[in-house]
Amino acid sequence: MLQTNSAAIDFSSSAAARAWGSSFVNTFITAGWVRQNDIGIVNWSTATIGAAGVVWAWDLIKMNDSLAGTNPCYIKFEFATYSGSAAGPGMFFTVGTGTDGYGNLTGQVGTRTLVMNVNYTFGVTPANLTRISADTNRLAYSFYCSSGTSFNFYIFVERTHNATGADTADGIVVLVGTNQGTVLTQYIPYTGTVSAGKTYTATVTPATGTGASGNTVQLYPIRVWNVGESSPFLGCFLYFNTDLTASNAITATTWDGNSHSIWPFGYSTGFPTTYGGTTVVAMRND
Repeated sequence: MLQTNSAAIDFSSSAAARAWGSSFVNTFITAGWVRQNDIGIVNWSTATIGAAGVVWAWDLIKMNDSLAGTNPCYIKFEFATYSGSAAGPGMFFTVGTGTDGYGNLTGQVGTRTLVMNVNYTFGVTPANLTRISADTNRLAYSFYCSSGTSFNFYIFVERTHNATGADTADGIVVLVGTNQGTVLTQYIPYTGTVSAGKTYTATVTPATGTGASGNTVQLYPIRVWNVGESSPFLGCFLYFNTDLTASNAITATTWDGNSHSIWPFGYSTGFPTTYGGTTVVAMRND
C-alpha cells in the first residue's frame, strides 16, 4: 500500500507535535501493522513535548502477517525534541522480537538509532516528499529524500526472504538513513547473536559508475551482512543517481520476478560515492 503524508511537522506547541506524531504512526496502522498497547504507551490526545533532547512519548507497532504469531516483529518509535532546543523534532527507532508489556523491547533487539535530530520547525510537508510503502509484513518510509536537505531520513524493515522472494522466519532486516548523514544496516535473527549494526551494506555495484545501457537501467539489490546472498531487500534498491530522474516513478521487474512501481530518491543520506558514480536509494512505490 502506497501512502503520502502531508501532515506538518510543527513543534511550536504540544498539540502540533502530537498531530504529526500520531499521523506518522497511523500511516503504518492503515497499512496493516497493529499497535501494541503496552502500559505507558503515548496518549496522542494529552502528550506534552519536553525540554531539549528529551523523549516525550513512545509508540509501539507490530507486524500483522502470517508469521506474526510465531515470529513477531515490533518497532518502537520514541518521539523527542532536538538535542539543542525544544523547537525541533527528534526521533529514535528500534526493532525487536518481543516486549515486556511496558514498552521495553525484549528477545532479539536491534540497535536504537536516532533517525531524526533537527533544529528546525517545519511548515507543511509536501506530500510528494513524504512517502510510505507498507503492508502487514514490511515497512518503507522516506522523509524529504528527494530534496537533498539536512533533515531527510528513511526507514526500511522487512522479513528475510528465500531465493524466490517469499518471506522466511529466519529474521528481520533493517536499513535506516539518518538526517545526521549516517546509515545503519542490521540483521536481527530470531535465534543466535544479534550482530552490531553496520554503517554500510553488502551491495555490489559496477566499476563503470553507471547501470544504464540504452533504455535499460539496473537496480542493485541491497543486502545486509550476516544474512547471505538470498535475502536482499524487496522494498528498496540502489541505483546510480545519473541513471534515473528523482521523484519520477518507474516500473521495474525486481529480483523476485515481480513488477513494481519504484520511486527514485535522487538524494539519500549516508551512501558514499562509489566507483566514479554516486549510488542513492530507490524505494518500492506501491
